[in-house]
Amino acid sequence: MTNVLPKKIIEEIKRQGIAPRPRWQFLLKRWVLWLLSIFSTILGGIAIAIIIFTFIDHDASVRVYLKQSAVEDILSAVPYFWLATLVMLVGVSKYGVRHTAFGYRYTTARIIAIVLIISVLMGVGLNAMDVGERVQDFLIETVPSYDALVYTSKDAWSQPEKGLLGGTVISVISREEFELLDFHKKSWRVNTSELQGNNDSIIRQGAIIRIIGTQHENSLFRAGQVFPWNN
Repeated sequence: MTNVLPKKIIEEIKRQGIAPRPRWQFLLKRWVLWLLSIFSTILGGIAIAIIIFTFIDHDASVRVYLKQSAVEDILSAVPYFWLATLVMLVGVSKYGVRHTAFGYRYTTARIIAIVLIISVLMGVGLNAMDVGERVQDFLIETVPSYDALVYTSKDAWSQPEKGLLGGTVISVISREEFELLDFHKKSWRVNTSELQGNNDSIIRQGAIIRIIGTQHENSLFRAGQVFPWNN
């Protein structure tokens, strides 16, 4: 009677063709899970760097010109896409750690807390090296429709119909006119006849500037105030 059950089990194993997995498959799975966790945590650090840069880059003065409330201004500054991406990456990291050989020893809350702490510390360091800004600019320039997912200070100063225009000075035509290439690669003729004082140090070829004024034609803008981009 005692030999019946083992015999049935052996017969069932033979019938289903079950065979032990080689050790290398378990080792490969373990390494893949660890690499998945590490890679997701690194990407989480980059996401944190972009989030930090987005808040630093936000130009709060725009809300005065657009007559926005403080709440509207704050909501416009929140990088929703990268917050959602961070949540997803933390979830992937948690999954990877949980399914490693020792992952069962840690609670879900502890794993998430550790991943977040590592990502935040990494993000602060990467932002200090301008990685957040570089990655943001790279994605805007190379990934189609990415610009529609994020709201940057360059977007805020790309509203000529509302009196806000920014970009690079291509050439200074005269004391009262210069050509500007905005952040969407559109060329503008900017009239400066209403500006007061000497603005030569600001309006020079190659300079990136912000302009408050009025749009008069499709590609003509009359400047009321001009500021350097990083001021």
